[in-house]
Amino acid sequence: MISYFSLGCALLRSRLAISVEVFLWVLVPAGFLYKYVSTFGADCAVVVPHFLLVFSLWLAFFSFRMLNWRLGSWLGRGQRFLGVGLFVLPFLMLFAWYVLVLVGLASWGRVPTWPLLQVYLFQGFYLIGVLGVSTWALLLVLSGAIFLFGWGCRKILSLDSARLASAKLTLPGLIAISLLGVAGAGGHFALKALGLDDFHPQEPIVVSFFPNSAPKLQTHAVSVPPLVDAIEREAFNAYGPKKSFNPRNVVLIVGDALRADHMGMYGYSQPTTPLLKAAAVLHQTLMASNTRSICAESSCGLMAIASSRPLHLLPNKPLTLHEVLRRHGYKVHLILSGDHTNFYGLKEAYGEVDSYSDGTTQAARYINDDLLIMDRIDELPQYSGGAPVMFQFHFMSAHGLGLKQEQGGLFLPSVNYYRWSMGKNGRKSPSLEDMPKAVNYYDNGVLQFDLFVNRALERLEAKGYLDNAVVVIVADHGEMLGEKDFFGHQFRVHEPVLNIPFILQRRGYSGGGFGDWKLTSQIDVSPTILHELDIDPPSVWKGEALQLPARSRFLHFQQAPMVGLYSISTENSILKYWKDLEQGGEFVFDLSEDPSESSNIVDMVDLEVMQEWRREVMSSALFK
Repeated sequence: MISYFSLGCALLRSRLAISVEVFLWVLVPAGFLYKYVSTFGADCAVVVPHFLLVFSLWLAFFSFRMLNWRLGSWLGRGQRFLGVGLFVLPFLMLFAWYVLVLVGLASWGRVPTWPLLQVYLFQGFYLIGVLGVSTWALLLVLSGAIFLFGWGCRKILSLDSARLASAKLTLPGLIAISLLGVAGAGGHFALKALGLDDFHPQEPIVVSFFPNSAPKLQTHAVSVPPLVDAIEREAFNAYGPKKSFNPRNVVLIVGDALRADHMGMYGYSQPTTPLLKAAAVLHQTLMASNTRSICAESSCGLMAIASSRPLHLLPNKPLTLHEVLRRHGYKVHLILSGDHTNFYGLKEAYGEVDSYSDGTTQAARYINDDLLIMDRIDELPQYSGGAPVMFQFHFMSAHGLGLKQEQGGLFLPSVNYYRWSMGKNGRKSPSLEDMPKAVNYYDNGVLQFDLFVNRALERLEAKGYLDNAVVVIVADHGEMLGEKDFFGHQFRVHEPVLNIPFILQRRGYSGGGFGDWKLTSQIDVSPTILHELDIDPPSVWKGEALQLPARSRFLHFQQAPMVGLYSISTENSILKYWKDLEQGGEFVFDLSEDPSESSNIVDMVDLEVMQEWRREVMSSALFK
């Protein structure tokens, strides 16, 4: 009777152990893959290679556990602690990695690389504070983890199936299986490092550890045509400095996720930019009334600013504004909040500069704290009046991951919408009451951007850098703030996520105004700056100097499968056409009459015009 009962208990424990293993290493990865495919649009073909990689990792740690239970008795009580660690910690690390990948996809549309993950892991408490997670909730989770670990130390003997398996294997068999498990996991990474393993390009673990094997701009799966690179190399080598030009200093200020229509300078009802507005009275200031980004995320937006190219014409090594100015004798300094070092090749794409600093080059502050820009400016020497200087600043204040210096802010009540869970194609407000709170939070970020930009300019002025300078304020992309019910960026091409400011301020000199451009683009920023310096732009640049007379043209944009153009003429309305390459839908909006994009007039457009737009869009589309 007792033996049957003991046998039944053993079988029950064995099944429980197996169930726990299945839950940890099958159901949780399956849940992640469901979100990865359904919410973030990954290819279904990624499921099998990801499960193969996860299985090989599980087998490796299972092998270590078997060896521990069979050969680790000499460790005494340490054997049980090691058993718990090998049972729980690998899964917890995998689970934490899944969470961080989903946060990265939700925040900037990318699978985070391991260097990028390391930065945020070591700054986890800062990130938790920015997202507004309760300290009590964090303590509760930590207490729960400690409890589970203690419980595991007592129950691991009955839960760990590796212990049961190790007892039934011969020692040679145990060693053989262990070597097979370790070789299976390590072999994947070794073959990948040697370039012999052709994994699916969206397999998330491989993308994290081998980012160079994935598309440079993962959201768009960019593949640069060889002809584009060849033309760029020729222009790069041929471009020479102009002998006579106006050597004014250049200050390029980029606000991350900064929307023009939420800036007081652009007529917004909230006083979000009082200091910039006051400075416009003292210094000649030109404002482009309608400027759009080429995409809804940072990498392509910043590259469009630097190299005056739409997405489909971005080469691997562009001739950037930084390079052009260096060839004209400028000293170029990049002072950036955020992580541009590990963010998908941004640092390399900027090209060679004289000094570079971002959130990863200092340890005193959170990487997305704009105070680190003030710290770096304070270290600058007094301007000697020798070689002209270019500064590029990147501010994170308006971004959901940027640190807000004051908890309250001017606009209340407020809540960081980056706390909200991701649904398909973006974040949605959990309730109607929360939507205005999220807008207030964003507006407080714009207000802080205004404050920091003013401080930066005051300090540069005190050091003599603005006696004869052109200051430009622009953004990498906009932000959805409840329009179409969504918050955030990188998922769509509606006007709020493409709508950005473009402000040019002249310090110590004056000049003419902008032409009558109905719509402008990020690709116009660098040519406009060079025009202020009387420097010729490279032949491969596609933007226009806004000081020149306006002309008819197409302006391209794309975000993942949504690719389109603005059709702009000097006489007619601004028409926006885009096509969803996945769903097949086509959309046309007359922005002059319908700025909220509520009425799709695709059926009202002349067939010849539609065919021209389709040819133009499909020839520029870059998608997996």
